[in-house]
Amino acid sequence: MYYDNKRTFYIKQYGPTVLVSVVAVALISVGSYIYFKSTSSNNLIASHPESEVIQVAENINEEPKVQEVAAQPENTTEEKTAIETSALQEVEEEKYFENLESLVKSDLLDVASIDNSGNITLKYKSESKVVAMIGIDYKYATEETYKKIQSDLEAKQVKIAFDKVRDIDGVGQVYVYLENELYNATLLKSGLATLKSERTNVALATDLSKAQAYARDNKLGVWNK
Repeated sequence: MYYDNKRTFYIKQYGPTVLVSVVAVALISVGSYIYFKSTSSNNLIASHPESEVIQVAENINEEPKVQEVAAQPENTTEEKTAIETSALQEVEEEKYFENLESLVKSDLLDVASIDNSGNITLKYKSESKVVAMIGIDYKYATEETYKKIQSDLEAKQVKIAFDKVRDIDGVGQVYVYLENELYNATLLKSGLATLKSERTNVALATDLSKAQAYARDNKLGVWNK
């Protein structure tokens, strides 16, 4: 075959082979690049557990959450119980005299005042009570009698006990104890009052009768005539 020159000869002779080689090299390079890229991605995924990858993806898409603080109850069960117990105690204290059992001595009570009829005003915390002594008749009492009662009891502390009938016309009927001595009997024993006949409050009637008998036999107070 005849060629115009060597250049044409080489192109015709080797051109197709060279072109094929270049294309082959290009394809090999592209394939190698894709292979190594794919391998790197797989290694990255393999280096993280599936759960972590999923968690990362979820965290990326997840909207920020505002932490809610649970509302605390105003009072716990223990606090409510304590409050209720305190309220109950206050109510009971306000009804101290009412809750005293018959013939059971009270706590120490303050004697606030004594009027000219022998009635005694007692105080216990925030509560007050006007009482009269069981078995005491002031029919023959003198001014000395009331002065004696005021001197013995006023501004002192005493204990009391109710009998069967607790109140008459709003005035408590009580036995009065001064330093654990029955003051009702002390007053009768000195002759400064006489024994009042009782039909229901008779639990200590014998003690009161003996006290008056002593004053009468020894002509003390009203019996000194």
